[in-house]
Amino acid sequence: MEWKPIPSRTKDTALPNNVINADGETDVDKPASCHAIKSQRCIVPAGGFYEWQHFEGQKQPYFIRMVNSGLLAFAGLWEKWESAEDEDSLETFTILTTAANALIAPIHGRMPLILDPEDYDLWLDPNLHDPEQLLPLYRPYPADQLTAYKVPNLVNNPRFDAPSCIVHVS
Repeated sequence: MEWKPIPSRTKDTALPNNVINADGETDVDKPASCHAIKSQRCIVPAGGFYEWQHFEGQKQPYFIRMVNSGLLAFAGLWEKWESAEDEDSLETFTILTTAANALIAPIHGRMPLILDPEDYDLWLDPNLHDPEQLLPLYRPYPADQLTAYKVPNLVNNPRFDAPSCIVHVS
């Protein structure tokens, strides 16, 4: 799957490459997401995520992960786009975001919508078609269960993917 939401109703895949997340509180009501929130929810596992703190014209990347080094479960939506002209298709997904918790707020105003294990069944329930029932899940993840630390500026280049991207720097 490609991390770039392309709604099934879209005529082509020419969307901006920087659109990868959806605002959980507002975007799910928009035409691009309203179908997926009703029946195409998914969980995106991750070992952590990056956020950038902006100050004095600089960007400092941070790596955020579980305190216990466990996996995070991001609330996601998926879509299958099919070309009207030929048999091309593309499966895509997006990660929902929510307001930042006390740990993330000094770094960035938003964070991924992280699900607790006890919320997985509700999020993935194929019989739940009323997005209003999901609203209690749209909350910042508890700050005391996450840790954040500065990492090298290597992560500013998306082509660079190596363990050195998550090394703690002072």
